[in-house]
Amino acid sequence: MPSTWYTQSDNWELKNTTGRMLTCHVPRVGGETAKTPRVVVWVVFKLVQLLTRDPDLSHDEFVTRWHGDHAEIAESLPNLRKYTVSVPSRPDRSEYDGVAELYFESEDAMKAAFGSEIGHELTDDFETFVDVDESPTLYVEEDVRLVKTD
Repeated sequence: MPSTWYTQSDNWELKNTTGRMLTCHVPRVGGETAKTPRVVVWVVFKLVQLLTRDPDLSHDEFVTRWHGDHAEIAESLPNLRKYTVSVPSRPDRSEYDGVAELYFESEDAMKAAFGSEIGHELTDDFETFVDVDESPTLYVEEDVRLVKTD
């Protein structure tokens, strides 16, 4: 389990390796506080990219390139905890050709990843099929509030 996972202790104080404290919302069962709640909170630093394909590529060519060689490089990026890609189900009605989310334990972990040899290779490859000037990037701290398991 990554060190950014928060788990409950007997006193319900939650802390990760960076020392950030969170408040735990304890689920109730039948109106009473559960004795063994299943609460897990994960706070991560995330890079979100709204991707626009290079104008010389069709949407399908873009997706093939992104899900192929580029994904293989991305998956070997140091410090990467999670990598998701989303492709619009109706690209003709979407402003962007896809969304990439790269999860890291911290901003420093992300900077180290992109400063590595693989990070440079990933960036160079990215620029061969993405219109970088038309693809905004957000750097966010994701605070997961709800994960339903049923």
